[in-house]
Amino acid sequence: MKRRNPMSWVVLFFVTTGVAIWTIPYYLVFTYAIKSPVDQTSTSLWAPPHSFNASYFIQAWQWGDLTPKFFNSLYISSVATAISIGLAFFTAFSLGIGKPKHRTLILTICMVIYAIPQEAIVFPWFKFTEAINIYGNQIGVILILGILYSAFATYLLTTVLSEFPKEILEAAYVDGVSSWRLLRSIIFPLIRPTLATLAAMIFIWDWNEYMMPLILLPNNNTQTLPIIIATALGGNPDTGSPGMNVSIMAMGCVLSAIPSIIFFLLFQRTLSRGIAVGAVD
Repeated sequence: MKRRNPMSWVVLFFVTTGVAIWTIPYYLVFTYAIKSPVDQTSTSLWAPPHSFNASYFIQAWQWGDLTPKFFNSLYISSVATAISIGLAFFTAFSLGIGKPKHRTLILTICMVIYAIPQEAIVFPWFKFTEAINIYGNQIGVILILGILYSAFATYLLTTVLSEFPKEILEAAYVDGVSSWRLLRSIIFPLIRPTLATLAAMIFIWDWNEYMMPLILLPNNNTQTLPIIIATALGGNPDTGSPGMNVSIMAMGCVLSAIPSIIFFLLFQRTLSRGIAVGAVD
């Protein structure tokens, strides 16, 4: 049995610490959400619940009318992710395989676009959606999220395709393979793990998006889960009066986080292979 060197123990310590820091908020929110009112007032925040209170699941779902909000989030996240991956895939093919003269400049612009705070672009985009009469429509949110995250995906995919084996490309060109056939039958199958990884990351980002839906979707029928969770601070479903119901809000946070966690677990095997695995397989 191979003994660990000191550096491996250091890495293990920091990884374990990072995992603990990441999971502690989930533990606190979930345990508080399922505690009975007696446990909430008589036990420490860190203490596990003595009994399971499932009523808040039903209350949170009914009060927030979460069924349409869930499907709104699913629709926006899925379509925006598809747009981001589609744009990035074709753009990265041109930049990574074609290697145009100003590729570095284009990639720099992509990263600048991704790094711009959303607060700086939400008002211009708001005015743009008003001008083309799509303000309040989910299409406006889908388009801006698809464009923003495609810039990030373009940069990563271009890095992967820049290292694509030249032997495969040369053999394809000798056989007279067209660019479309090369893209569809050779490159896409090899970098599919990378695309799946990016899709998982971007889907989770889109699912948790708050700023753009808040500004661009004023209608309650089109709002997403993060928006309705935030409104839990402004009302008490038990009394119908203004006030904060922390239990309902905590359960709403749990319900909102579950799809992201499930999506991550479904793709964890792909994610563990790394963002650049498609370039070296």
